[in-house]
Amino acid sequence: VTVNEVLCWKLDQVPVLTKQLPITASVGAFSPDLTSFAAADDLPDGNGQIAMWDMMTGEKRWSVTFNEHGLYLHSISFIANGKILSADCLGNSELDRRTTLWDVTSTPKEIGSFLDKPTVSPDAAWLAIPLDSGAKLIRVSAPESGVDLIVNGDLGPSAFVPVIGAMVVWPTLSFSPDSKMILVTGLGRSGHKPFLDDWLPQKFNPFRGSPDGRVVRVWDTASRREVAAFGQSSEAWFSPDGQVLATLRKDRKAIDLWKVPFRPSLWHALGWTVIVWLIVVSICWLGIKIRRKMFSR
Repeated sequence: VTVNEVLCWKLDQVPVLTKQLPITASVGAFSPDLTSFAAADDLPDGNGQIAMWDMMTGEKRWSVTFNEHGLYLHSISFIANGKILSADCLGNSELDRRTTLWDVTSTPKEIGSFLDKPTVSPDAAWLAIPLDSGAKLIRVSAPESGVDLIVNGDLGPSAFVPVIGAMVVWPTLSFSPDSKMILVTGLGRSGHKPFLDDWLPQKFNPFRGSPDGRVVRVWDTASRREVAAFGQSSEAWFSPDGQVLATLRKDRKAIDLWKVPFRPSLWHALGWTVIVWLIVVSICWLGIKIRRKMFSR
């Protein structure tokens, strides 16, 4: 519903009307520090418009228009502690949607428009978009260059949507409190068998992979490299201080706690050490054999 007047109330024992502004808007949102608010509406030409207003003076700070791609404004919100403004547009179905983001730390700058709503890191430096079997990591300062965080053999969670007659997948994404890691949960495996599994128990096997079933993956945002994987786990959460990761087992009967940053197990490190030494000894032995054969001629 579009209104031609926005009323701001202070909620105390008795609500007090503080501002009465002649603004045309269908949706609005307060900034976290309550110094400003954003109001947005659909324009007659099919675009959308968002304006930022000062809470104390009632003056307009700025306004931007954006392409709604044939959709309609559903909601706007401040995220990442007010550093990013998000506008969600919907169509005739829940699957027909688009999210547009702006960096509002200074002069508003559009970050991009996305079919799937991005997950934003707490420091507002990163965006993550769910893919079929992983995530696309995007730096806010360079949104045109994203990196896919995917491991071959992973499968995303799936659900059948009758409206489109297809399977749709939605891995769950979340950043660590310090924004240095991203968590991808709800993944499965497609029959990957760890190397040397027939000869070495998994805890001794330095080449082990994730067993069949569910898997949780943790990636480093700066290097875009996987730093940990937890097999037979369906969900995971970082503690508020980011020093502990909790993983829920696939049978949902137990939760494991892991210290952050992650370190390889003793057996894992020992397995790699043995493999490296075997390779070195084999090369030396082969070199000695070749030299002896050459001098024997």
